[in-house]
This record gives sequence, C-alpha cells and structure tokens, in this order.
Amino acid sequence: MELRQIEKNLLLLLDPYGEFPKEAWHIVHKGEDFSTNFDTLTDSNIVYIFDRHHILHYLFFSFIASMKVPRNRVKNFYYLQDGLMAMIFPSKHGKAYLQFAKNHLPVRISLSAKIKSILPAIIKAEERYIFVRKNKKNKQAKSDFLNKFEFMFFSNPTGKLLVTTSETLLKGEGLIVKTTVNPAYNHTLLEEAETVGAINQHAEMKKRVPSIFKQLNTAERSFIVEEYVKGRTLREILRTPQVCRNTQLTKNYIDKLTDWFSAYRSIFKGKLRTISELYTPLFNNSNKFYHNDSLVITIINNLQKKLKVATTDHPGLTPIIAHNDLWPGNFLVTKQDIIAIDWERATPDRSEIFDYFWMIISATMEYLIGTGHKENYSTCFRIFLQAEDPVCSYTYSKLNDFMKKIGFRNKNFSLFMQLFLLEWSVQGQTALGRKTDMDDIAIKELKKYSQKMGTN
Repeated sequence: MELRQIEKNLLLLLDPYGEFPKEAWHIVHKGEDFSTNFDTLTDSNIVYIFDRHHILHYLFFSFIASMKVPRNRVKNFYYLQDGLMAMIFPSKHGKAYLQFAKNHLPVRISLSAKIKSILPAIIKAEERYIFVRKNKKNKQAKSDFLNKFEFMFFSNPTGKLLVTTSETLLKGEGLIVKTTVNPAYNHTLLEEAETVGAINQHAEMKKRVPSIFKQLNTAERSFIVEEYVKGRTLREILRTPQVCRNTQLTKNYIDKLTDWFSAYRSIFKGKLRTISELYTPLFNNSNKFYHNDSLVITIINNLQKKLKVATTDHPGLTPIIAHNDLWPGNFLVTKQDIIAIDWERATPDRSEIFDYFWMIISATMEYLIGTGHKENYSTCFRIFLQAEDPVCSYTYSKLNDFMKKIGFRNKNFSLFMQLFLLEWSVQGQTALGRKTDMDDIAIKELKKYSQKMGTN
C-alpha cells in the first residue's frame, strides 16, 4: 500500500505509538470499493477518504457508519489547507479549529477572505476522513499519553508536525508535541530539542524560547513534548493596519527584538574567535554553491580581502549558536515577551552578525509589505536601503548601534551588509540542499549592492 504524504501524517495522528502494522490498515478512496459491511473488516483499521467535491457522499457514509458501527470505533476528521498552514483534526472539534485560526492564521483583510474564514470546516476541508477502528486494540500498547493529542498542524508535510489537544487550544495553555513521519528529519528534530533545552537552562532566556517538557521515543520516531505557547507571530502583527499606520509601534517591536537578542547573546561566554575564522564556513559554502557564477566568485574574493583588512586589529567575537532564521514568522508575541521558535536550522560556533541583521531587516520588510508594498522582499529590501521611511531609518540606526557594540565603525557598514546578503543567499542551499526563491532574491540584491559599492 503506497501512501500519500498526507495519509502518512494522518496515520501518525491515529496511531502515534505505531501499535498496528501496515497490514492492519485499509485505505479506501471515494470511487473505490466502499463496502458498508463493516463486520467483515474486523481485522483492519479502515480510513475512508472523501475529497472536497464529495461532501454528500461523506455525509451519507457517516450516517451509515454511525448506524452500523459502535460509536467508540468511529471518528471523523477534516484536512484543511489555509495558506502556509495545514491542519488535520476531529470533525467534532470545530471550536478548537476556530480558536486555532484566531491564534495562528493570518488576519483576513479582503472581503472574500473574511467570508471564506467564517465557512464551516466541513465546507472548507480539502479532504474528509472516516476512521473505523478494528474491534480489538493491539495488546502491545504501552501508554495512552500521545493518543490524547488529536489536533495536528504543519507547514511542511515531510518535516516537523505539531500536535496538541483541543482543550489546549481553547484554554490557551497545555502541551504541544513535535514529531515527524520522515526518518531523515528525525535527527534534526532531536538536535533542535537539544539546542532549545540547552538555551532554556539560562535564566536570561526563560520564557524567551519554548520550554521542553519531555522526550518520548518509539521504534520508528521521536516525540518532543513542549509547553504550548499562545501568541501571534510577529509577522502577522507587523502586517496589521493598526501597526503599519503607527510607526512608533513598529519601532517598539524592533526594540523588543533587540532586547531579546541582547539577552540571547549574553549567555555565550568563552574564548574569542577571529572574524575571519567565524566567516570561513560562509566563504566555503558560497564558493561551493556559486562556483559557476564568476561575478559572485569575484565578489566573494573581494569581500574576503576587505574583511581581512577591516578586522586586522579587531579582537574577535564569542561564537554563538546561530538560529539562522530569526524572521518575524519565527517569533511568537505573548503578553509577557517574545519567544523565538523553530530552531531546526541552528548551528553552533557562528558569528552573531547574520542573526541580528536578518532579524530586524526582515521585520522591517514585513512592515513594508503591511504598508501596501508588494509582497516582494527584493522590492522591500531596496526601499529599506533608501532609509527614507521612518522605520527603515530607525532600523539603520539600530544596525549601526549593533556594529559599534561589537567593535566596528560606520565605514565598515557596507562590507557587513554585503556579507549579510551573501549569507542570506546560501540559507536555503545550506538547510534544504536546494536553491530557494529567497536565495535567488538575496544573490541578485548582493550583485546590485556590490556594484553600487564598487566591490565587484
């Protein structure tokens, strides 16, 4: 039985401990043999799948199942896709879905989006599932803890899957479980948990990163149990009209990010490393990724020479664990503070410079998108460089303050802006093994900026 990715995720939700072997599952799509003689299938767990166009068939079959099968053996689920986020949850948990949408999905601005948002989940569902559990549960079940988590959401179906309870969503407090069905990603999941756990040991970072509750392992996968964080992403907030129209509010959020980063970098102690040493991995990666682009190679060579001159008398920096993706979508804003999430790209022994630059420049670009500019980071980055908007000008001042704190003068600003663009341009290739749209945007902007600065 060859399963689609969404079906693999569904089966994990239905059977997190892997109590049933693959042979114990029977997946039936609309149009196949939809037998209603459930008594003949007592040795199988059956999942009936109805796509968005077959709502009447789903309703009819749900009625038949409710008449013929004991209630404790039947559960209905919906699969919804809403922008970057996908969800699978029990049909009876509609209130939890509405709360999830309020907390975690983008605010609807257009009239059509607002109308769509109030439609019942059964109408919006991409697929609807009827799960009929076989008569007897597998005797190998060791625990029931994970079976309580029935609300799954994810942005990458082959990566990190997040599962919580409807009660947690409604109350705004509880636990959330991180897992995956992809064996290749499991190692990343464990490394992320180890990183977050280590950071959380420092008093300065309490409530500024997620709190790890415990780790569970089965034969096939790992489950990381964390404290659920109720909050909206900073990306959503920066795009809202009330923030975009009030530049002081946006500046306040940039200050909050700077405060978060100051607390984070303060936890790292130890031996200083030269700037050249800290940038060696970037130069190695960029030479590898862009070896066929002679212009980029020229820029890289010139940057290496300029960096060597600019850092001759610099004592160096203490390496940190670089997050590598501190954009507003990875910050949750709570009543008390802001919390950095998604540490899956974290890398030890790196410079702090890229993280800070990316953190507040990406926040500024999200603000610019919210003010009505096209959702295009390339356009927004150029507007930022002009520094005519009050928020852009403020971001420039924060970057200059940061450079002074780590021992560099204003004359070095253009050099580190180019290094930032170069590092931005390899993020996708480094983390995902492929060139992304963001990589393309960054390398194009690097070429333009370097030409302007006379570096190529």
